[in-house]
Formats: sequence, structure tokens, C-alpha cells
Amino acid sequence: MSFFQESLFDPPEQVKIAVNQNHELVRLTHLIPWAALVNLAMNIRSNKVKKETGPQPHYRQLLGAVALMAVKNLNYRDAEDQIAHYAPARYLCDLMDSDWAIDHVTIFDFGQMIGSEGIQAINNEVLAVAAKNGLADPAIVMGDTTAQEAMIPYPTETGLMARYMELLGKNVKKVAGKFQSIKTQVKEAAKKVKNLLRNSNLFAKTKEQKRKVSKKMYHMSKPYTNRSNPF
Repeated sequence: MSFFQESLFDPPEQVKIAVNQNHELVRLTHLIPWAALVNLAMNIRSNKVKKETGPQPHYRQLLGAVALMAVKNLNYRDAEDQIAHYAPARYLCDLMDSDWAIDHVTIFDFGQMIGSEGIQAINNEVLAVAAKNGLADPAIVMGDTTAQEAMIPYPTETGLMARYMELLGKNVKKVAGKFQSIKTQVKEAAKKVKNLLRNSNLFAKTKEQKRKVSKKMYHMSKPYTNRSNPF
């Protein structure tokens, strides 16, 4: 009579997994001009900031995440899950031998850093390479990659409120005198509105959830839109 005995040791948390070299994501990894895309992203960042501070972004890995989202039409959450648990996706992101993890917030922040035009340029390049080599539906490239629609955030009520508070926070630096004490208050409100917009983009899926975020942003920005009491 045979019987099964459980192992006395816990299964390893890290294992080496071989990827099929014919997998579409593995093949795409070898076709994408990564150096050119990294240089593009770096140039965009240097043009947007006066002085670069802090650690450099993981350009190669994050560009792999953007490529994955473009080819597979994934949202931020699904991209995070694929990169964490799917070997070909990790290969595309150059993470096979890395302990660094990419979450949906990191991908979102990277997209904000390089902007919609940067995302569009990267999507165009990736989708063109993928379609040319039979790794993506040519229809998604629409025949002309320069016209390929990227992940561009269209103006919304919440987006406009956040933009207003951002501009107000920048301009309040110029005031002095009796308005000097209000600077911190305005800057803090602008920061909170920005965080609300970010959470809405990442987590608010239903109309009701988006409505609640919009209501919070409205009440937070309302005191600064009153002309009779600009501060």
C-alpha cells in the first residue's frame, strides 16, 4: 500500500524558470531597439526638469512594462500581475535575474514622467516592430504608427481641478505681504488634490467611485475658486 508524505521543507520562494525562445514576448524582447527608447525617455526627462535629483528610474525595465501594456492592451494592475508572475513578461522587462519589483504605481508614475507624447512615441515604435514581425495584430497599428493612439489622459472634471490647483500652487509662490501665511495652506491643498486624482486614475473603477473622488476634489478646491475670497 502506497501513501503520500508531505515534504518536511517549505517550497523555495525563488526558482529559476527557462523561457521558450519562440514565445512572442521573448522574440519581441530581441527586436525592440531598447537603447534608442532609453535615450528617448532620458532626453524627455532631462527636458522636463531643471535639475535631476534622486536615483535614476529603471528605464529599461519600465520601458519593458510600457511595451507589455501596448502589445497586450493591459491596464496598470494587469501589467503588474503579469510582470510579477509570468516569465515571458519578466523577460521582456529584463527582470529574470532581478529582485526589483514593478508595481502599478511605479508604471503610472513613469508614464506621468515622460508624458503622453513620450508614451505615444514608445507605443508607436513597439507596435510597429511587433506588427512587422507578426507578434501583434497589424490592425492595432492602423497602417501608420504615427497615428497610433497612445495612453493619453483626456481632460476630465477631476483633471481640470487638479490642473487648476497645480497652477495655483506654482503662482502662490510669487505672493507676499498679507498672503505670505497662506502659501503652505495652498501648497498642501494642491498636493492633496493631486493625490486624489492619482488614486482616482489607479483605483476608481465605477462611476460611483469616480463621483466620490470628484466630490472630494471639488470641496477641497472650492475655497480657492471664490473670486471674492481668492485665498
